[in-house]
Amino acid sequence: MLGSECPAAAVWRDLRAETGRRIAGRTGRGGKLHAVLRDDQADIMVLHHHLSMSVDHAASLMGLTDHAARALLRGAERDLDALFES
Repeated sequence: MLGSECPAAAVWRDLRAETGRRIAGRTGRGGKLHAVLRDDQADIMVLHHHLSMSVDHAASLMGLTDHAARALLRGAERDLDALFES
């Protein structure tokens, strides 16, 4: 893991996979987001909106640049808006 480009991103992927295994079948706001958004989009939404983390802090946890995290957040919000408009 230390030889990878971004250890935080690798750890985040492992954490997401383990969490997914442990909560399979449970429903909740976070689980519902993961059902309709890509995993990375749902992750940034949960961290920022549901856990009230700053985008910068969420980006750091996910191993992303601030710019990439903001783009994910905007994309997730746009995708959710499109789902509710149809």
